[in-house]
Amino acid sequence: ISSTADATSGTDVQEVSVQLGVGELVIIVPEGVTARINLAIGAGEVIAEQPGGTGSSTTLYSGGAGTEGYLIGTGSPDVIVNLSVGLGSVRLQSATAPSIIRDGAS
Repeated sequence: ISSTADATSGTDVQEVSVQLGVGELVIIVPEGVTARINLAIGAGEVIAEQPGGTGSSTTLYSGGAGTEGYLIGTGSPDVIVNLSVGLGSVRLQSATAPSIIRDGAS
């Protein structure tokens, strides 16, 4: 999600699907946007990073095949991101949110 995507206009929830075979994916959620991340992963890790990608990071998931759900921001999601990752890592960053929580809805 980039700051050029206008996820705050209108009342419809924007939905984005991303497939990654092998590699690293960085998702940056802009200020004022709440995102739900639905993830299916073959093997790899999910890392939450401090705003701007600086400072400490927390590993949210590491291992083999699984499905995970995360909520970035507060309130109802403006954007739903459906991710499918074969092998790799996903880095979740928020412009302002102090934490990224496991949503459980995937």
